[in-house]
Amino acid sequence: MSGEPVLPSGVPLAIEIDGILEGRIHTSEQILVLVRALDQCGIGSFQCDLNGGRFSLLPRETRIPGLAFSEAMQARFLDSLTNLIAMAVQGSVESTLRCRLVYAGQVAETLFVVRGSVLEPITRIRVRLPDEFAANPAGGSKPLPFGLLRRELFILSPVLGILGLLTAWRVGLIDQLLAARAEQIEVDTGPFGKVLEMRFVRSWGSYEVEILRGVDFPKSPSAQEPRPADERSVAVRAACEAAASGGYGFLLMRNSSGKAVIAVRFEMRPLLVDANAVVKQTLPGRMDAAKIALSLTAEEPAKK
Repeated sequence: MSGEPVLPSGVPLAIEIDGILEGRIHTSEQILVLVRALDQCGIGSFQCDLNGGRFSLLPRETRIPGLAFSEAMQARFLDSLTNLIAMAVQGSVESTLRCRLVYAGQVAETLFVVRGSVLEPITRIRVRLPDEFAANPAGGSKPLPFGLLRRELFILSPVLGILGLLTAWRVGLIDQLLAARAEQIEVDTGPFGKVLEMRFVRSWGSYEVEILRGVDFPKSPSAQEPRPADERSVAVRAACEAAASGGYGFLLMRNSSGKAVIAVRFEMRPLLVDANAVVKQTLPGRMDAAKIALSLTAEEPAKK
């Protein structure tokens, strides 16, 4: 699938694909469109999990027939994968995605390496071993998902259980189940002070945050004229100006070290036009959540 070496001609008999591709995203809508494009490339369908600005992409089936994966479809798959990586936050994508294309006498093994925002498929061609990838003989044990026999699945059950827990941790499920209780989390309106009020509750592993007008919210754009510089800091004056003009701020979740682990932008325009308006945001639950704060600027969330 890479420029060299040259793959055998024709379509493969079978495809084995596994591994995971993950990184950070700007918008969830765009990546879902690109995942649907991958599903149309003849190499099976993909599952995309989104959590806190991160995505995890993995194949739904690890072994599928290869008759739909023509050379044109192989090129289309690489283009779709390249587009997806280019769409992600630069330098955030990590990959263990790999596949095998099984031909009559050869096997092409490809590892999809990501360096920065560039996809580098690394392929090797080798001879297919005599009984490699052979179908189950007639009368043999009925295959289970992923090509395992019942005896093998029984032996691997403890390993699969551990892998399941690791996967749940990677996609944030355990974080959500064990998320810190709302009453344990500090609330900080930052430079907005009493211009904005914030309240939140924990709901099914997430935090439902509400932002509304505070007692010092400007009644009109002219009502936020700066006082003498020694009375208010630059950040506080900027926060008042942002509120009075219907601008935006950032909702940050910080850990016990004070580092932002989640950053979400919110708009104040609804608060400007309606005194009773409430701006709502949902933050995923985190075990390490210590503070939810309002800020004028975004901070790059710390990696888990």
